[in-house]
Amino acid sequence: MKKPFLVLSALVGLLGLLVPRAARAQVDAIIEADIPFAFHAGEAQMPPGRYRLYSPEDAYGRVMEIRSVEGSQAALLEVFGTQARNPASDSELVFHKYGDNYFLWRIVESGSVTGDQVPVSRSERSLRQELSIGERQAEARVPARSRAS
Repeated sequence: MKKPFLVLSALVGLLGLLVPRAARAQVDAIIEADIPFAFHAGEAQMPPGRYRLYSPEDAYGRVMEIRSVEGSQAALLEVFGTQARNPASDSELVFHKYGDNYFLWRIVESGSVTGDQVPVSRSERSLRQELSIGERQAEARVPARSRAS
């Protein structure tokens, strides 16, 4: 019984290595932003402050780390690549907004048609249900700076 599970796990792992670059994280720079409100990054709650986002080298572009500049707050985020029709004019972080609740949703790098998107978390999904909100929500945009990693 264990052997089929191990074989299946190995196959899934190998398939993950074959996923094209377009399906992986797209932001290759370090993104820095001053976020003026408390927010959720995946399931982690983060206070207002200055943050850096980057993709760790060993994450194969599927994970980004968000870390406060002073190092007191950090979280790992599962991300997937997104594509826009036109290159972004500025780097920015886009949040879903529900009243005073903000959820990091998209990371955009200046000059790029690709970006990263954070899947909707259980916390956000639960809040949507509680507020009887469907898929539509307000967005909050925070300007960001990007630099080579």
